[in-house]
Amino acid sequence: MAYNVIKRVKGRAYRYQVESFRDPDTKKVRGRWTYMGRVDGEGTLSPANQARPNSRARLLMAIDELFETTRLADITTNIVSKRAGLAYGTFYRYFRDIDHIVREALLTHTHHFDQYLTTLLSEADLTKPDEKSNIALWINHIILVAKQQNGCTQAWYAASNKDPELILERQRRFDTAVDALKNHIAKINNIPPNPKTDADAYTIIGLCTTIENDSANNVDFTSERLSNIQDTISTLLTQTERPKH
Repeated sequence: MAYNVIKRVKGRAYRYQVESFRDPDTKKVRGRWTYMGRVDGEGTLSPANQARPNSRARLLMAIDELFETTRLADITTNIVSKRAGLAYGTFYRYFRDIDHIVREALLTHTHHFDQYLTTLLSEADLTKPDEKSNIALWINHIILVAKQQNGCTQAWYAASNKDPELILERQRRFDTAVDALKNHIAKINNIPPNPKTDADAYTIIGLCTTIENDSANNVDFTSERLSNIQDTISTLLTQTERPKH
């Protein structure tokens, strides 16, 4: 029987084929090693010899960690540099000031929520028997993610209320989600988009962002409140009236 083995020598990875055989003299099972070549690509170096993230990445990782332990207003360039294990002056090679790095980090790490929310809502179809339970599941998912990353979520809402670029980005994301949802509401109700679908989509997206913000700030959601939210979203998705001519 033959199998592959990767051995590391001075941080480099090499592949061997090992074939088991029984020594006719000793009757013991031995291995016959055949060199197959060096293994190239990411992850082939031993952990001790792998390259560390570059300084910019380390600074961004540091502020991500700080979001979860420190109030946004208390984070300084010096604190970020120390957390990253870098000299103070290194910070300014990559970022102009604390607002710059906060903006870069938040734009990266809050984008996944917007994508997830838009996908969930655009796939919601209450013509399916189990769709109400699906709505309950993704509401709970929004709450769970916001609680798990409450520092980052709180930082996003705080910074996007004052940073001009983040204000524009937050509005753009909101409008994109509303546009996607209003078209879907029209589709599942077999009607053309109209002011009612616009208003319903706006209400649902606003409700979901409020859920996210409240969850990050440790607001409790009782089973009754969750049930009311689920019913509200279900109603808005399906009971859109046809526009009057």
